[in-house]
This record gives sequence, structure tokens and C-alpha cells, in this order.
Amino acid sequence: MDAIGTALKAGDASGISRYFGPSVDITINSSTSTYSRTQGELVLRDFFAKNTVHAFNVQHSSNSSGRPATFTIGYLNTNNGRYKVYMWLKPRDRGYVLKEIRFEK
Repeated sequence: MDAIGTALKAGDASGISRYFGPSVDITINSSTSTYSRTQGELVLRDFFAKNTVHAFNVQHSSNSSGRPATFTIGYLNTNNGRYKVYMWLKPRDRGYVLKEIRFEK
């Protein structure tokens, strides 16, 4: 999670997409779609091009009850306002993959 948080602070789509599985669900405000790793990186790159990141702070991180998944909630401050960021990660091999990321203004 630290590496993803660092990538979010930098607006680094490539750094975040490195943790995608074969597919990822991305929601920006009320628009949700499932993307391949490459498509997801392009979506994030476009988002960061339109929303210059000033800061990212994790507010809460926890394991899902009864399941080996982790979710994290944080706030992304951009030149266009503040977004609440939800991330859901699942264990894979010796690490985690980012299955879903949501940005809500």
C-alpha cells in the first residue's frame, strides 16, 4: 500500500498500474468501468492530467471481515478539489493486486 500511496501523491499512473491485476475496476465520480491493465493506466493518466495532485493522505486501511482482502480509504487533494479515494486490494502471490479504485468528489 505504501508504494501505491506514493504513486498517488506523485500522480504516477504507471506506478499505480504496476499493482493492477489482469483487469481493474475504476470509478471516477459516477462513471465505472472494468479495464485491462494497459487501459486502466491510460484512464488514470488522463485523470491525473486533468487533476494535478497536491497531496494524498490515507484515512483508514483494514482487512475485509472474513476475507483476505484489504481496503483503504484516503483523500486526494488536486487543483480541481478533493477526491475521496477507495481502494480494494486482493492478495496474490507474495503481494497484493489492486482490484478496484474509486475517486469520488
